[in-house]
Amino acid sequence: ASRYGAGLIGSVINAMIRVYYFVRDEQRTQQAGPFVLHKGQIETVRFPSPLAAGGKLAIFSRGAEVNISSFGNLSTDTPFLNRALDAGQAKSLNEGFNLNGTGPAKVIAFYTPPAEIPAT
Repeated sequence: ASRYGAGLIGSVINAMIRVYYFVRDEQRTQQAGPFVLHKGQIETVRFPSPLAAGGKLAIFSRGAEVNISSFGNLSTDTPFLNRALDAGQAKSLNEGFNLNGTGPAKVIAFYTPPAEIPAT
């Protein structure tokens, strides 16, 4: 089970405004980007440390629609995604994943490794 905490984007939306928030663990959360994309541009997102099962991946986009090779599209209606990674996802994403811009957009990604459980 993954309780909300550091590493996931949340939102509050009403008829007048959309607010997005991200809780970052200052000591563990890693950032990739921001990437500035143009139409047809492809960027590869890689984090400095290997991704692990139980880690949290959050991606936020602003601007035109962005296709993410492993996750689908981010648009103005769905500008972010959150994933708690399982072992298979972590292994396949360790080499990075691609962002493909369909127009002007900015994308930023965060990875928060799983919390280490102290030995008893």
